[in-house]
Amino acid sequence: LRCNVNLVRISETSTDKVANTSPTAASASSDLNGMAIRIACEQIRERLDKLLVGDDAHLSWKDLVKKAYFLRIDLSAHGF
Repeated sequence: LRCNVNLVRISETSTDKVANTSPTAASASSDLNGMAIRIACEQIRERLDKLLVGDDAHLSWKDLVKKAYFLRIDLSAHGF
């Protein structure tokens, strides 16, 4: 995402968020979830990069996210 990692929130697995989660075992979940996180970050960053034009080319992370929020750009990622 090219922001401070302390600004990123990753929720733990919960059936109230994702109904059909797969069980975790050994490092299989690390492999699957690690790649899912990477893809999610790429999706979000692609949306945000479209806002960095003209006078807004050097927005701070906070201002960039605020701009995306007010433009109703999805700031989360979903996959299956």
